[in-house]
Amino acid sequence: MADIVAVSAADDKDVLASRRGDAIKAGYPSWQIVQAISLQSLPSATSFLQKAQAAEVKAFLLEGEGQLVPQLLPSIDLGRSALHLSVSKLPVQFWRNLQIAAIEQETNPEWITGTCFLSPFTGAPLLDPMLSLQLLPELYNASEPFPYFRSIGVDVRHVLDQGGTCSQQVGIALATALEYIMHMSQQGIQTEKLLPNIAFLFSTAGSFFLEVAKLRSFRMLYSRLLELLGVEIPTEYTPFILATNTSWNKSSLDRHNNLLRATTEATSAVLGGAHAVMVRPFDGKETELGYRLARN
Repeated sequence: MADIVAVSAADDKDVLASRRGDAIKAGYPSWQIVQAISLQSLPSATSFLQKAQAAEVKAFLLEGEGQLVPQLLPSIDLGRSALHLSVSKLPVQFWRNLQIAAIEQETNPEWITGTCFLSPFTGAPLLDPMLSLQLLPELYNASEPFPYFRSIGVDVRHVLDQGGTCSQQVGIALATALEYIMHMSQQGIQTEKLLPNIAFLFSTAGSFFLEVAKLRSFRMLYSRLLELLGVEIPTEYTPFILATNTSWNKSSLDRHNNLLRATTEATSAVLGGAHAVMVRPFDGKETELGYRLARN
């Protein structure tokens, strides 16, 4: 462990703030550009990861079967990439594998950034919500070696994708966060220590101004929620928001119009204050052209 690269210089901290997704809060005019990687098969996911890193992509959202995540870690440059996870089930050995990968890549654990959206209530329909809620303290404690990896994720994409309104999406996100905070508090975890580990995953649709207002109002209401919980300086805990464009309004027959829809949705996410933005390929397929246009 002695030869692992340390994070010490001020410049390194600035870079870390940007990679963690705190660039907006830290005063930098930037946000993470995230590329989705489907976990349907290991060879395909590895191939797209390698191509994306060759294109200087610095943040990824791994989606699908969590059992493949530990096998992909050696293919990810953990010292330069933010790793976001949205999986139905995360293997218990993931955190140990993450430590091993950091040692092999000579990367300080403090350089490993990302979020884990293994959301018991909203992001993992295959799990029993109440049983999964009991696993949150274990998930939080297991991520302790990685202080800049947010382990408690609230995924509310399904609300908008399945016909819900913007206000419903905000309300469910706040209610879920409150449930998490209250449950973790009962387990002896202080709220101020938990808050930096909470992240939110929103989807944005085509109502431009409404989507901008949705994210901005969520941030205001979240601050108000923390104030009601007795947090002394709620503005210090700006909620990390990863926003993706929704899929329900995309056309399979007029695919190039999807580029316009995705541009509007991504712009509303940025103006709404999202720390990271992910745009899906316009044609709904995993192709190099689709990914390249999505990143641009």
